[in-house]
Amino acid sequence: MWQLQQNDFFCGKYCSGMYTYKIKDNSSALELATTRALLILSGLACLALRQNYALLLHVAAANLLLLSAIFIKKLLYQYRINKTILLAFAALLLAGVTGSIIFAVIIFGMGFVVSFIYKQPQVTFFDESILIEKTLFSNNHSWTSLNFVVLKDGLLTIDFINNKILQVTINNPITQQDEEIFNNYCKEQLKAKAA
Repeated sequence: MWQLQQNDFFCGKYCSGMYTYKIKDNSSALELATTRALLILSGLACLALRQNYALLLHVAAANLLLLSAIFIKKLLYQYRINKTILLAFAALLLAGVTGSIIFAVIIFGMGFVVSFIYKQPQVTFFDESILIEKTLFSNNHSWTSLNFVVLKDGLLTIDFINNKILQVTINNPITQQDEEIFNNYCKEQLKAKAA
């Protein structure tokens, strides 16, 4: 989600303004993809680490985990099963069927690691440049590389001079007055850097 804040304390007297917008959060899509991948990995591990005396048990556990991966969206959103509970179930099933506690701990731990790696994307406007922070990467763009920047009805549009456009939605409602102040700030920065 985007949130407008002018941080005068951070800028002090060295810069006249800094605005930060938090991009609409896409962590649910990331959670869905990582949980699905970990369930598939667990199902495949059940088949790969099978023991000959319990072949039917391994195939049944693998099928259950693979079906969980297929219907992950329904499990997480319709039945509201917590991702942690689902991964704990997969880890326990994997440990019980294969006897590999270490692999089960690795699967369960990977789910937490991905949750902690995720960083909410945001765009920060400084007097010198614009910093676009994505989940894994950050890009710094000078004002001279931009044609215009507009915030209108919760939609932030950044037009680059190389004909690329970035449009992102701001989750928190922004007042008309906040939009005008921000748009005027951007116009001033673009004029100052063009001169």
